[in-house]
Amino acid sequence: MQSLILINSGWLLHFVLSFYLIRHINHLLLRGVLTLIPCIILTDIGARNLPPHDIQSVFGIACYWMMCLRLLHLVVLSVDQSQTFLSFLCKCLWIYFPVKPCSVEEKQWSVMFHLLSAVIKFLLNRLIHKWLLICEANDSYIRVMVYFISILTFSYVIDLETVLVRIITRDQYTMQSLNNIPFLSQSVREFWGQRYNQIIGTILKESLFQPLNLYISSRSISSLLTFTVSGLFHAHIVLVVFNDKSSLWSTFAGFFLNGIACGMETYLPARLPSLFRYMLTYGVLLFTAPMCLGPYAEDKAVYFGVDPLSSLGDRMISILPVPNICPV
Repeated sequence: MQSLILINSGWLLHFVLSFYLIRHINHLLLRGVLTLIPCIILTDIGARNLPPHDIQSVFGIACYWMMCLRLLHLVVLSVDQSQTFLSFLCKCLWIYFPVKPCSVEEKQWSVMFHLLSAVIKFLLNRLIHKWLLICEANDSYIRVMVYFISILTFSYVIDLETVLVRIITRDQYTMQSLNNIPFLSQSVREFWGQRYNQIIGTILKESLFQPLNLYISSRSISSLLTFTVSGLFHAHIVLVVFNDKSSLWSTFAGFFLNGIACGMETYLPARLPSLFRYMLTYGVLLFTAPMCLGPYAEDKAVYFGVDPLSSLGDRMISILPVPNICPV
């Protein structure tokens, strides 16, 4: 507990120094060094205090990396001198509570829909969790796909938070959705940029891809650099949470290959048949899925980091039959 307080105090101090001191330095390289070195140190110290094989550790590392990217964006790549410290701090900490204004142009599902969706996803998530726990761990395509579905159903947390935020703010604000039906993606770019893990994707887009476009004329190179950082970020998770050095390269390569695929898509004819686009997209995603998700599918302890038998969800689904055929 004491180490957590010290780490959080270190981040807060870095936010203050970044806003009031570092971002006013004219030299770009010096701003970058003074911003990133404390970020790297704080992320490393924080990661060392996270428990292995725990889903909370995955979230913890994600938060550290996303705060670093926000600081890189706001202090180094595109400095907005008119910004207040409160807005600066809220953007840096947005990963913890990704609230956004309700948009008139964007279709908003009803509160009841989000509530029902949360209940269904919660029960399905616990059922998949129980099923995967009784089966032998491996990184086969089928198990990885089942684990991927469990990731999608975990968005019940965001659905519940959306219900609370919209009720409290009277539909003035909502939560950034986690996923938007990824299986409908017609391209790799659409999958990563608009449909899957939109919270992390929003930060990568706003704080890395778009600022890089101010310095790099090629959007394909900016996209590849963004996927490179994402690959390093996910490799760090594999190292800290799973202590799996053997999967570092494959994890990084999985995201790097997706970045190459996004760049190559720009050279495809605009009027390709939808079926062909769909097959090409999921050919890439299926090929790289075990590289990106294999370590998670192989680890039984990381799913929720708690005893599944003690959870309310498992008691609720105890009357439901669990498939007796394991995904292999």
